[in-house]
Amino acid sequence: MRRSLGYVSIARTTMLIALGALLLTAPACPKKPVPAPAPAAPETQEPAPEPPQQKEPVEQPLPPIKEPPIGEGDIDETIRSQNASRSLLKTVYFDFDKFDVRDDQVPVLQANAAWLKSHGQYKLLVEGHCDERDTIEFNLALGDRRAKSVRQYLIDLGVPADRIRTISYGEERPADPGHDEEAYARNRRGEFTLEK
Repeated sequence: MRRSLGYVSIARTTMLIALGALLLTAPACPKKPVPAPAPAAPETQEPAPEPPQQKEPVEQPLPPIKEPPIGEGDIDETIRSQNASRSLLKTVYFDFDKFDVRDDQVPVLQANAAWLKSHGQYKLLVEGHCDERDTIEFNLALGDRRAKSVRQYLIDLGVPADRIRTISYGEERPADPGHDEEAYARNRRGEFTLEK
């Protein structure tokens, strides 16, 4: 039995060797030719999409101005003179960080009130101004208090309240562009603009 198992084993080995030799010597099956890649179509660069064109803004006509600005239109020479030179109604001045009327400014306000009472056809804009020190917000608030303080003083002197309005410019419109105490003193003020 041993012999027959050995024989089978030898036969199997021989057969495997023959099969391997046959595979090695047999002509290879022709492979299917791999088709050459198709020539790439020339790349056409598509133009980049143009950004959407912005339309030119159409200028809208401004609404008509109801009242001409000071210095233009139907104003008389008195208004023009006051608003250009502050010669009829004198400017009043304030102490640093204060909005109450100083004692030395009372005669100025009394003279201004007398002129306004004798010229009832005019209205008045009281402008509050500050020097450049402190913040913009603080100076706008302080300028507002100064203008309102002057307005109230004029009302107390007999000028009708409906003829006086106020505005604050804070530090935005200095009378003197300097940066010293003299300039600061000239910039802490209440000015008077005549209106129709």
